[in-house]
Amino acid sequence: MFSSRLSILSAAGLALALLGPATPAHAAGAGTVIGTGVLSPGIPLTGCEEQTSIQIAATAVFAGTDFAPGVYAFSFDGASTICESVGSGQGVGNLSGDITGSVAYTRTGGLLLASGTISVQGSPAIPVEIRCVVVVTVNTEGVIVEFTKYCYVTVSLV
Repeated sequence: MFSSRLSILSAAGLALALLGPATPAHAAGAGTVIGTGVLSPGIPLTGCEEQTSIQIAATAVFAGTDFAPGVYAFSFDGASTICESVGSGQGVGNLSGDITGSVAYTRTGGLLLASGTISVQGSPAIPVEIRCVVVVTVNTEGVIVEFTKYCYVTVSLV
């Protein structure tokens, strides 16, 4: 189990290296996010199910950037906007905690892209782009109900 988990984490690290940094010239900063979440009712391994509740607890780290360097704890509370399957998903949600705002996401397999507007500890709202690798946990009934996200984040001034 340990070696398969290590392989998954190594693959996630490699994917993050490939996903970022694609920071545009007008970017104000970049960082990473690691979060764990739960889905309800869960994504079946075959077919699809609209998720009525998606909750994530996360930590963002912005280091050495012009925009809000530091460590920030926040939560995501959202839901699907389509019937989600192992192969694809889409939804929206709100952020609360040190980072507030709203984001919309699309997921293809284990890659998730999100965008929206955020505020860090009350700062003026700015656009954000997020690229994530999603590592899932399947329960004994063959349903995905938990996951971990490893993300690269860019924030920009428009």
